[in-house]
Amino acid sequence: MQDNIRIYFTEKVKFEQIIKKNHEFNCTINSNDIKNDRLEHSIYPIVGQIGTLTYVITQNGAYIENSLHKYHNSNTIGRDINYNDFSYCEITQALNNLQKQIPEYDFINTKITSLEFGFNLKLERSVQEIIKNNILLWNFKPHYFFQDNKGFLMKKFKMSNSTFKIYDKGAQNNLDYPLLRIEIKYNHKQLRNKDLGIITFLDLYDPKKLQSLFLNFLERFDQLIIVDNRFTSNLSKTEKEYLGNQLEYTYWNRNFGSDSTKNRHKKKFREFIRDNDLMTTFHYLKQKITDKYHELFKDCEGTPINTSD
Repeated sequence: MQDNIRIYFTEKVKFEQIIKKNHEFNCTINSNDIKNDRLEHSIYPIVGQIGTLTYVITQNGAYIENSLHKYHNSNTIGRDINYNDFSYCEITQALNNLQKQIPEYDFINTKITSLEFGFNLKLERSVQEIIKNNILLWNFKPHYFFQDNKGFLMKKFKMSNSTFKIYDKGAQNNLDYPLLRIEIKYNHKQLRNKDLGIITFLDLYDPKKLQSLFLNFLERFDQLIIVDNRFTSNLSKTEKEYLGNQLEYTYWNRNFGSDSTKNRHKKKFREFIRDNDLMTTFHYLKQKITDKYHELFKDCEGTPINTSD
């Protein structure tokens, strides 16, 4: 679920003192001079590792970033990977372990400024075909497309204060099974929103806030335009042409005269793909996401977590 993260330390001086005392690091001058406070010029940035996580100390701030999932796997199974599952129990173990590695620092004095939340989904269908041919728009807005010569494929959708990323994690990691990664990268403005309320490091433990992330994720997923292949459906030629036209971003980027007119067109289009049974891929992926969430959202005894008051 949770993956890449950036943790900002609000007590920068204290964090820096702890790092100087307890950790190896790289900087622009000799680290022994830093530890002995023999400083007459800029030493920043100070950069180092805590497991697979990277910490960076600048003149004005300090933060830790990278994949929390890889950090956990490196500590527990000795592998720097993040294509397996990462349950709520494992998330709390990773958070506990990080606090233990910096015991002198009070993690209440932190801010979460970036967080990825999503799922690794094993599919029975071609991941690349779904990304290329079925996942087309988000809220009638276009995607950024990336494909390398090794078969890796990604689509990104920019949203206000966040980014949807959908990519072939199987190809990325040379796996022998189809694995789709679908995630949202939130920035601090979205995380601080009252609907999520993820402000400090300690909020990452809160199962209610994790559930809020999931509900927000589903809400945004529902805005994806995921349409079955119109050429394999029973649509007429006119209907296929209509659908092809509506799936072009340029159609939605034109001047409709008013927002109400544009919204009527959007409603008509959504009704068209629903009434013509073109949403089987959408429902297939949404069910995969929901099933995976319930599989992972359990305590360390394997009991589903109850977030009701």
